[in-house]
Amino acid sequence: MNIKRSVVTLSLWLIYYFQETSCFDPITIGAGAVFTAGSIYSGFKYFTNDCKSNECCNNENWIKKDMQALKMAMNQRLFGQHIAHTTVLAAMTSHINNPEPKKALTMSFHGLPGSGKNYLSSMIANSYFTKGENSKYYHFFNGRTEFTNDQHIDKYKLSIKKKIIDSLIDCPNSIFVFDEVDMMPQGVLNVLVPFLQYGKHQNIYNDNDQHIDIKTNNAIYIFLSNTGSHEIINTLIKIWENGGNRDNTKLSDFENIITMGAFNEIGGFKNSHTISTNLIDHYVPFLPMEEKHIKRCIEIEFNDKNYKPSDDDINEVMSYVTFDSSTHNLFAKSGCKRLSLKIATIVYQKRDKFL
Repeated sequence: MNIKRSVVTLSLWLIYYFQETSCFDPITIGAGAVFTAGSIYSGFKYFTNDCKSNECCNNENWIKKDMQALKMAMNQRLFGQHIAHTTVLAAMTSHINNPEPKKALTMSFHGLPGSGKNYLSSMIANSYFTKGENSKYYHFFNGRTEFTNDQHIDKYKLSIKKKIIDSLIDCPNSIFVFDEVDMMPQGVLNVLVPFLQYGKHQNIYNDNDQHIDIKTNNAIYIFLSNTGSHEIINTLIKIWENGGNRDNTKLSDFENIITMGAFNEIGGFKNSHTISTNLIDHYVPFLPMEEKHIKRCIEIEFNDKNYKPSDDDINEVMSYVTFDSSTHNLFAKSGCKRLSLKIATIVYQKRDKFL
């Protein structure tokens, strides 16, 4: 069917109809008819052609919210993080299954570099959006590179606020990730408070103090931070020294100490209203990685490169991993971070021998 030809025909018919039945002048009639037909065309185009090839918010082909895929990804690739696994999966599933959530889902991931915070954020994006992190509804902010000057806090707040308003107007199911929160200036995140509050209708105003009617509660906010790492490690060491097992630890063993650490340490969460007003739903600890977890990371990286590693290959990669002597050499200082490039180099060297 030729849609444009049909729209022209509809416009002409509407002009004729209104000329015969109304007292408006021909110019007004013509403009109104074209506008009406154009609106019908735009709507038809939106629900047919556009959403087949272009990402649309209210379309399950693009916003898939596949929690089984998230669960599978965590089972296969997230190591040593049983608390994050159970907490995040339950929080995400509960949120998306509620057609009218009371507030936006807000989670804060805390732990050492390389423990899986960014990795899990990527898993969430890939299970939520068909285009994953490339979705136009997935918004990533880097505290280290985007918010570098303490003198520009008001400017940063206005920028974040505008981005969130525009994004929520475009799609209420947006996901916002704030990485390296500990590198952000103190006070910047206070701008998020109106978007995270309980209730159907929030008092959101744009830069011109105009009230904006937007849906805030279907969005998801994720904060990634190294704050609280020392508290997590010290708590885990005490549990180990008392004969406990890390696999038996619970969210309640860490959540309060993470909250206090984040609120008092220098960075974006220091004295933050997002914490003091209890708007963060889950403080998720990412436990430091032990040798057995690092080896599983290594095996996965080799498998991804279609290479079956020998024990010597794995040991070579392990030689680059540094363990913290202050933790009885139990925990790797940087987890699985930086190992991918080491493994890529080893695979290249081994394969190059056979060329």
